[in-house]
Amino acid sequence: MTQNPWWWRFSLIGLIILGLLLRFHHPNHFSFAFDQVQILNQAQSVTQGDLTLIGPRTGPVAMFTGPLIYYQTAVIYRFLPSVYALHLTAAITALLTSLGLIWLGRNYLPYRLSTLVILWLWATSPFLVTLDRFIWNPNWLLLAAVLSFFPLLKSPRLPSRLPDYLSLCLGGFLGYQAHFSGLLLPFLVSLIWLLSIRRHWLLPLVSWAGAVVSLLPTLIFDLRHQWFNLAGWLSLIENQDRLSRFLWWERFGHDLYITLENQLKLISLNLTPSLTLIGGALVCLIFLSLSRLKQTAKFRFNPLLPLIWLLVIILVYAFYRLPTPEYYYLIQLPALMTIVAVIFTKLHQLKLTIILVLLITIISLMALRQNYQRATHLGHLTLGEQLTLSRYLQREVQIRPLKAPRFQVPSADRPSLEYLVKDIPWQTNGARLVIVVPASDKINYQARFGLIGVQVD
Repeated sequence: MTQNPWWWRFSLIGLIILGLLLRFHHPNHFSFAFDQVQILNQAQSVTQGDLTLIGPRTGPVAMFTGPLIYYQTAVIYRFLPSVYALHLTAAITALLTSLGLIWLGRNYLPYRLSTLVILWLWATSPFLVTLDRFIWNPNWLLLAAVLSFFPLLKSPRLPSRLPDYLSLCLGGFLGYQAHFSGLLLPFLVSLIWLLSIRRHWLLPLVSWAGAVVSLLPTLIFDLRHQWFNLAGWLSLIENQDRLSRFLWWERFGHDLYITLENQLKLISLNLTPSLTLIGGALVCLIFLSLSRLKQTAKFRFNPLLPLIWLLVIILVYAFYRLPTPEYYYLIQLPALMTIVAVIFTKLHQLKLTIILVLLITIISLMALRQNYQRATHLGHLTLGEQLTLSRYLQREVQIRPLKAPRFQVPSADRPSLEYLVKDIPWQTNGARLVIVVPASDKINYQARFGLIGVQVD
């Protein structure tokens, strides 16, 4: 293996730093709501010796995912007993994801440029940066997906090695810890293995093994609680209002559109619906036309493989009748990243370096602009506003006796506000303050912090 030049190492380090800065600048602008409070409460319980077998509960399915996020946060909370333990938890996950992309790129992509492209996409794409600025268990989903996908790009002519098995096993394990959609990853690995007529039968097996190990704590929990999670799965399968027994073509078209949209959002393009269809299809056609040029023995893969990965996910989601937020599609990202990486690498091989540099420059500038706008133009209750309220109330109780406040807030915002004021020494006598969200511009409050208004009851 040739030694990596200085510019390669410098570029990788620079992209990692850029990706972390874009994700974690203005930490007080982060959302702090039910999911984040749940993670902190469970992490505190773990540090006090109250261990758990289950993680966050999923909304659509009456079941729990894995508890990895709780234990990860608990380790950090022991040394940093603050809400900012969440930020450090997410930063470690993001750092591991970036290092995983570098390792996978070096092992399964043919050129240094391909690895740089996927790391550049991770670092700058507003689509990915925005999702990572919301701290919860799906932050692990991208790493789980790339660990499951990239080993499949290896030429079937080459023997499978220990890193291949470890990658697939870890991907299968992390999938369920991140989100219940991560359970699709072993299924996708198995299907691609069958379609590729791969002789290395251990590849899908180790992916399933990782998923089974990840599910073991949940199985133990079910044995103790009348098969609660299994009942949730069966309820989803049997409820045709949630999971159709027939392909829902309207939903298929919707998921196809979202996939094409995500392909463009990955490179910072937000277009009208008609242009999204044209642009997304054009990217796929360019990928197919360029992908077979100058293939190497290490990377002699079927260019249909990423498209099959995407199509299978679209088909599965077409049976699912409930809403699918953006993070459901994170398992598509490895294929979408590969498509962009192959196109950019082939442009370089075809001596179209000027076009390549121009594309990267334009996309990077658009990405930085969108990231700044999303991080500074806020439409939600932020952590900073709530911390400022908490400090204000702590000062007020030192001045005069106050009862525990009354909340006039949406149900989604109540858990975080209650969490941040629960340790304040309230009195049984005295005035009672009312916390109002969202604050009205027509009312003169005793104090106001962004969307939060404080008035005397």
